[in-house]
Amino acid sequence: MAGRGEVRLCLWFSGAVCEFEETDPFGTPIPWGKSHSFRGYVQIPRACISPEGGSVSFGSGDFIELVYSPTGDPMPPSVKYPSFYGAYDLDPATGFAVHAPFIGSCDDALIPAIDLLALSSASQTNEKPLSTTERNSLLTIIAALCDYSSIKHQERGAVSQIARLTEEIGASVSADTVKRALEKIPDALDARMK
Repeated sequence: MAGRGEVRLCLWFSGAVCEFEETDPFGTPIPWGKSHSFRGYVQIPRACISPEGGSVSFGSGDFIELVYSPTGDPMPPSVKYPSFYGAYDLDPATGFAVHAPFIGSCDDALIPAIDLLALSSASQTNEKPLSTTERNSLLTIIAALCDYSSIKHQERGAVSQIARLTEEIGASVSADTVKRALEKIPDALDARMK
């Protein structure tokens, strides 16, 4: 799901981020702005997510979204391409910021709760109730299976017999539910036979 962009995978990061810009002709990120202390979650870019999981390292030029900071640290100001935020180390020889990758494991990644809620509500809205034709077809199938099993669906003992059969297969259906379904079979058969 994360690889398709349906949810975000995020890693915990505690350190400093610096604004870099890709203006070097060799693709080396150049420190451009101030550094900011940040503790929170950093989004793993989709291109770095592997279905097999495992370690992940990303940085140079990848779009990074700072998702959440539980410590209340202020979020760094937003930047626009060709600038981006990345982790950095200080070069001991020069004292300048040097771009460093974010390193972690997809196995330790978390999905933000808001993404799970959005995914859950999307799946609920995709469920459609049965149409009349679909319902009548299923009821006709039930009638055919009853006939094949020598169960007369319109007789009194059919409800308890079918309820017991559902228990035997490990998917128990109450007698009331069975009764309501069986009561709809005559109308469904009439509609299919017209």
